[in-house]
Amino acid sequence: MTLEKARTEAREQLQNVSHRKDPAKDKEDAKNAKTVAELCDLYLAEGVNHKKQSTITIDRGRIETHIKPLIGKEPVASLTQGQVIAFMNDIIKGDKIRRASKSGKPRGVSRVSGGPTAASRSVQLLGAIMEFAIRHHIIKENPAHNIELPKANRREVFLTEGEIRALGRILDCPHWRDLHKTHCDIIKLLLLTGCRRREITNMQWSEVDFTNQVFRFHDTKTGPQNRIFGKGALRLLRELEKNKISDWVFPSIRGDGPITNPLKPLKAMLRTKDDDGKLILDKPDLTIHALRHSFASMGAQMGIHEDIIGLILGHKRHSVTGIYIHTVDKTLVNVADKISLKIESALAGTQENKSKIIKVATWA
Repeated sequence: MTLEKARTEAREQLQNVSHRKDPAKDKEDAKNAKTVAELCDLYLAEGVNHKKQSTITIDRGRIETHIKPLIGKEPVASLTQGQVIAFMNDIIKGDKIRRASKSGKPRGVSRVSGGPTAASRSVQLLGAIMEFAIRHHIIKENPAHNIELPKANRREVFLTEGEIRALGRILDCPHWRDLHKTHCDIIKLLLLTGCRRREITNMQWSEVDFTNQVFRFHDTKTGPQNRIFGKGALRLLRELEKNKISDWVFPSIRGDGPITNPLKPLKAMLRTKDDDGKLILDKPDLTIHALRHSFASMGAQMGIHEDIIGLILGHKRHSVTGIYIHTVDKTLVNVADKISLKIESALAGTQENKSKIIKVATWA
């Protein structure tokens, strides 16, 4: 055992003791985990203390839909690299994967699919589970180690300036403003800031620093962060503040919490047609996360270096966005201003565009 591995195990054991868990008993239970499925259950119970709850939920989903159905009955001690490769190939093909299952939400259905990306993520998770098994002396070698993972055929979806202009026409359509004004504002703010969905939908007014143009997020995908935003977002937030009725920037109509995923109304809005019966924005693959890509793409088109864009987006590798940074770099604010104002201008469009009749589809 290397020094670093010894320190890692020591920290884990101390954490278990602090939670009144018996390491000796856990080790005995671990030795009884004879199948991959049993090992996965033990991993979820004892090996994910360092992960965020959202990540644990994703891990549990991959375990239940990919790992357990395909190799859950296999003995842990005899699992080979060849079996892991076959497991990966089965996920890529997708024909052995359960296609649909009930989700935790009322009437919710979780759609499960295979493919290169799902295969790659599942093998990576299996590798982490096997490392957990090594630390608990269940196995000596990781059968998921040194496996060449498939390259995902990911196509980054983003909006061009012209497409942002078309989206602005839709979001300013009286029909959608009357029916789903809050969702329209969420979509605009996501596009103007490049923030992630939950960062905006779960945002509270206490996290908005108007003076310094910075979001002081209590929690993000990579932990607490300070995130700069530009003047285009500032103007929208000031308008929203005038009608503030809750601690949440976007309060839910039902209940006391924030509003949830705006993807469904966005998909409905994308079916909006002009007076000639043509789709105003023909972008069926547009997602909420694509709005973040659109912000980054706009910055790149303006000649802004990707590292600067990364700072504004709050990428984890950029430490200056950490919680303990209380001063705001005015240079970054100026860059955020330029990008957000460019997007704001595109969203506003022209008076000619706004005057055209727009036919809207019903929300099915």
